[in-house]
Amino acid sequence: MNAVNHRALPKSNCFPFIVSPMAFIAGLFSCGFANADASYQYENSIIYSPLQRDTLPAEDFDGWALVVGGTSYFKRVDTHRGPLAEAAFLGKASGVSLFYTRTDTEESLSDENWIEREENKTDDVLLNIGYYIPDSIFYASLGVAAQKNSAADKIILAGNSYTIDRDKGEWDYVGIASVGITPMTGWLIWSSFHEGQDVGDEWNIQSKYVWLLPGEQALNIELGYEELDTDASRSKYSLSADYYFTKTLSLGIAHSAIDYDAGDSVEANQVRIKNFFSESISVQAAYNDMDEDSSVLVGGSYRF
Repeated sequence: MNAVNHRALPKSNCFPFIVSPMAFIAGLFSCGFANADASYQYENSIIYSPLQRDTLPAEDFDGWALVVGGTSYFKRVDTHRGPLAEAAFLGKASGVSLFYTRTDTEESLSDENWIEREENKTDDVLLNIGYYIPDSIFYASLGVAAQKNSAADKIILAGNSYTIDRDKGEWDYVGIASVGITPMTGWLIWSSFHEGQDVGDEWNIQSKYVWLLPGEQALNIELGYEELDTDASRSKYSLSADYYFTKTLSLGIAHSAIDYDAGDSVEANQVRIKNFFSESISVQAAYNDMDEDSSVLVGGSYRF
């Protein structure tokens, strides 16, 4: 199951993550780089993405997103079977996770004599426990998602900056959960829920299947459908696939579309690549394109 597969937070391509910020720091900087075992129990990751947007001549946009996270599994994860990136999924590994995302954006509108600038900062945190019930086909997760948004509007005149409005924001918390089944090895079907959800009007279903091909090749296929009951009720469809040339190297694509009641739709596409240089160290990159927005993502992970 992909990490942080909940609508409360941006999505990522790993299993739900980390124990604590201290565990992340300790694991990343203190555990060394000598572990070459064909198993691991902790995985720490970092992802960075500069954000871009098409603007008019008098407008400007700048932004970035930083993601740090990791997973502490209850038992060591064996990596002998299938791609290294899918080891925890194929092994039905249960774990405790913490995921943090920081997004900063700055939009400005300029004239010959002044500049109006809007600054936005968003912090997202997800704490989650994912658990495969032993000797059964059932999966469940339970957690909490938190978000804080802060914003400031500024006017720049003659080189001097004046803040005309500021909102420091407050943390909002929501309980989240998922339930699913594993009909066969390498296949998980699940649905996610959040606090206050009316499942009669708002629901989703997702599926992930890793098909092991001859040799070291494999194919990961993920499908999703989401129905939301909002002021502009919408449906969201998603499809992604990753082809593993070997246990270490994969190339993938993803597509999603959101349809609104008014007839409008928004589409997003992604091309991604991931490679393990050893049992412990991997790097990844992706290009995201969505209407007027685009971004490049780079990141890495370390297991031990």
